[in-house]
Amino acid sequence: MEINTAIAPQTETINLTSYNIHGQKLREGIIKIDFEKEKVIFPSGKEYSVLNDYEFTYKILKGTIKAAGGINGLCKFFNEINTKDSPFNPCCTNLFIEL
Repeated sequence: MEINTAIAPQTETINLTSYNIHGQKLREGIIKIDFEKEKVIFPSGKEYSVLNDYEFTYKILKGTIKAAGGINGLCKFFNEINTKDSPFNPCCTNLFIEL
């Protein structure tokens, strides 16, 4: 009997893309998520710790981001806004690309 010992990835890279209302690319930026350390690294090289907070979808502080669901919730949010038809694209995608 073989046991599946697959471990969830400890890091994820998201190519966050900002689109205009016609679906054309405006900007792109690579965001790296470290699930083990609960940190996010933005295109500028800035690193933010992520705290679990159910009061905010996300709230950016000096070196911390409070996010509903913590690091997993923030990653899910990035993937949801990273589409041409997302109502949060380009305002949220531009914000995170510029960080």
